[in-house]
Amino acid sequence: MLDPRLFDGRREGKRSDIDKVEVVHDAEGQTLTVWLDEPSEEAVCDEMTEEVVLMKGVTGRVIGFETLHYRPADAKQGFVVEVGIRSAA
Repeated sequence: MLDPRLFDGRREGKRSDIDKVEVVHDAEGQTLTVWLDEPSEEAVCDEMTEEVVLMKGVTGRVIGFETLHYRPADAKQGFVVEVGIRSAA
């Protein structure tokens, strides 16, 4: 079973969970950025497709991703983030 903390299933570093997730919507630049760790830890970016960029730390662990050309489906409603919390079994 893949570890949900890393996209490739490996655990790296000393962090065992995500304390916070930062979501940034830039309406003018039409981007949606999600940080899973501190943005200051970014060491390299990999463009996965024309629309998605992965931000990685020095160990290569994904610490965020950005979607380019993003616009909310309902511009009048604005940007909405739904949060669900699951407890570990």
